[in-house]
Amino acid sequence: SKFGGRSHYNGNQDSGTGLQLSALTTPTLLAYNGDFTVECWTYLTGDTEYSFNSIISRTLTGDRPSPVSSSLEIGIYNISGMFRPWCNVYNTSTGGFAPGGNLPISINTWNHIALCRNNNVLRLWVNGALSVTSGTITGTVSIPSATVQIGMTQNRHSFRGYIDDVRVIHGLGLYTAPFAPTAPFPNS
Repeated sequence: SKFGGRSHYNGNQDSGTGLQLSALTTPTLLAYNGDFTVECWTYLTGDTEYSFNSIISRTLTGDRPSPVSSSLEIGIYNISGMFRPWCNVYNTSTGGFAPGGNLPISINTWNHIALCRNNNVLRLWVNGALSVTSGTITGTVSIPSATVQIGMTQNRHSFRGYIDDVRVIHGLGLYTAPFAPTAPFPNS
């Protein structure tokens, strides 16, 4: 584990090996009209059947990573043998944003992944370096009534490896410049 606790995911697509946070789900968890941060540490040990390892999602579709209405997903996509971060955010004003990041993700090592919205700009970070940024994304992130899932998306795209220290912050896009992620997240 990265900081003393973690969850293991075996990447089995049919077993639904992710963690569903139905008990913790609120109408606004991962659905927000202001600044936010979603971040965690990942340790990818291999690819999955569908070349997409879901880290955290709240969506009604689980077939493939693509921009769909009412969704927020963060994961790692295998593009021609190179693992890269990927996110799908759909909001009520400007529609979908589904970029693949340009920084590689190393397997068999811990990687910090963060998605932040600050002043209506989304930024996807890998190990403190900016991987991709959006244009202006205004409005509320549109999320369905589905539960938040860690390590899979609607019983598909199960993560293969370890996920540690998942954190969601409403009201603060924590990262706007390169940073050095080195410590566990504080409890406040």
